[in-house]
Amino acid sequence: SDLSTPAIEFIPAMETFCESVGFREAMVHIHFTKNHMKLDLSASEIRGELIHLERVLLMELMDRRFLLVEKDRVDYLDQKDLFGETVRDAFPSAGRDIQEAGNCLAAECGTGAVFHLMRAAEFALRSMARDRDVSFKERPLEEKEWGQILGSLEGRISELRNSNRSCWRTPELRDTQIRFYSEVVQELRGFNDAWRRHVSHADALAFYERDEALGIFKHVRGFFQKIAERISETSAAEQYWTSL
Repeated sequence: SDLSTPAIEFIPAMETFCESVGFREAMVHIHFTKNHMKLDLSASEIRGELIHLERVLLMELMDRRFLLVEKDRVDYLDQKDLFGETVRDAFPSAGRDIQEAGNCLAAECGTGAVFHLMRAAEFALRSMARDRDVSFKERPLEEKEWGQILGSLEGRISELRNSNRSCWRTPELRDTQIRFYSEVVQELRGFNDAWRRHVSHADALAFYERDEALGIFKHVRGFFQKIAERISETSAAEQYWTSL
């Protein structure tokens, strides 16, 4: 019949869609419909098969709820390199949290986005500590609190400032290294005081709307992009920089 060719072409596409979204009941009906379509059906019989499939699909849709992703948030959904390839390669352990932060932005869950951003920032904090050879006698680095690690890092920066200037080949190298580590630690302390401590606990004021969450996302992204030029999870910079 005239309907058989377009119907045969439509059903595989519908099958692919239903499989991708987990419409199990619809998949069963599609299986039976495909077998029926192998017969020499009349136009009215083909129409009846398609109407039945349409009803099954509508029932599947009615059993679910859907989230609308606004146009300005589509690019944040299910993206693995939201902070760029350099950050991805330098901090692979933070990748899942960065991706989830993007998904939260897309779903308008601003507080969730900030929560994942602070989890990602913790990988940067601990990488920074390893880079500056921070360690603790009583327990491993992974078990120490943010404040304790930041205090030790600040001590390391003070040691840099008090080091003999001859440790660097040029005054510019010295000044650039000290400024870099000072700014990174200051950023991390700011993250801890402004966001992490609040979003990690039952703080009634620690809720973030879409614009504020996006601003924090961009701020943390810029931070990661800056430190990824010098710090990573798997390598450490020289104690005293030898090049810019």
